[in-house]
Amino acid sequence: MQYTLATIAAGYLIGTLPTDRLLPFRKPSLQLFCDMVKGAAAARLALAVIGTEFSMILTALAALIGHTWHPYSRSFTNDSPNMAPALGTLLFLSPSALVAMASAWLAVYLLCREVELSSVLSFLGLPLFLWYFKPFDVYLLFGLTCSSLKIYQYINYIGKSGKTAPKLLAHALQQKALLQKALFFTLVLLVSISLFFNRYVYRGFGMQIDLIRSGNPEFNLVALTFDDGPDPLYTPLILDILMDYDVKASFFLIGRHVEQYPEIARRIVNEGHDIGSHTYSHRNLVSLGYQKTKEEIKKAEEAILEATGLRPYLFRPPRGLYSASARELLREEQYTIVLWSLSTRDWAELSVRDMVGNVLKKVKPGDIILFHDSGNLISTVGGNRMNTVKALPLIIEGLQARGYTIVPVSDLLLISGLTTTETLD
Repeated sequence: MQYTLATIAAGYLIGTLPTDRLLPFRKPSLQLFCDMVKGAAAARLALAVIGTEFSMILTALAALIGHTWHPYSRSFTNDSPNMAPALGTLLFLSPSALVAMASAWLAVYLLCREVELSSVLSFLGLPLFLWYFKPFDVYLLFGLTCSSLKIYQYINYIGKSGKTAPKLLAHALQQKALLQKALFFTLVLLVSISLFFNRYVYRGFGMQIDLIRSGNPEFNLVALTFDDGPDPLYTPLILDILMDYDVKASFFLIGRHVEQYPEIARRIVNEGHDIGSHTYSHRNLVSLGYQKTKEEIKKAEEAILEATGLRPYLFRPPRGLYSASARELLREEQYTIVLWSLSTRDWAELSVRDMVGNVLKKVKPGDIILFHDSGNLISTVGGNRMNTVKALPLIIEGLQARGYTIVPVSDLLLISGLTTTETLD
């Protein structure tokens, strides 16, 4: 992830630029414009280097954080805190949402004649505006983060304002302390969850003879797998690349998507690739009861059978998360649960170079490699998988140059079943 992290770091440095000191004279409108340029420049940098909306949002948020907390002065002054970099980013992400925010600000200002309160309320509406115009996870993430930061700025502004009444000032300081604790707790919780699930997905706990994470390490074989499809744009492009290189892969399909694009599912089968189930609607199996889990499995199975004429026998749980009851049910339904041992991390919409490096620097014999041909951070649609498409030929060529033979999961399991079983750790 070195290129992605470097881009985010560059975004932070852009945000720290002290426009108030660089300008030859202090003029609020000119400073506001320059601060907006910082957000736009950060988003444009990510677009040029990485080329995805998620990278633009992360880099823009880094610029916003750098603008808010920078080493050149105190974190805030008694001047009105501004979110100008976020406005500059919105020019790239969603001009319609920016217009809606401006309209909301004007409406509130006409009612209360309070500049800062109007600004706070307009930013509170940003997640809703983005969800209306751009209903994807990453845009909602940007909107929620901006709203939270604006609230923090406003509370801090009240605390530093000399015009604030003592009672209101004490209340603002309490809110600020509570918000700081909540942010710290959230950060610790996210890190802990990330570490736990990284262990859970890649290693698991206890005996797991029914879970397949990799093939036989004695042979230079690897498998390419794609989750969350079929997608009308990215899946056909991926299939074209696989055909050009005469490579067979494995696709774990969402039943609801198969119902929408049955012709793509048929193409996957007709071109000799494995087809597996990824549930009907990509719901987390850990939180589902027995009956709901069975519905997810059976509805996906019926959709795939209807579209392709084949009943899938490979299954991959969404996000690699499973429960004991789900495992038991899948055994009863004669499914083989296939996870993975190496991820491209394309779900984070990394740069092409980062994806290629994630695979070629870490690959080992028997690896099952995870890609995505659809999906978003949380939902199953809306992500940008163009970098996955661009990285795939480089990864195939790199694997073949290193002496690896690329086979579908079914072949990997056949060879593994003849020679070895998964370690019971």
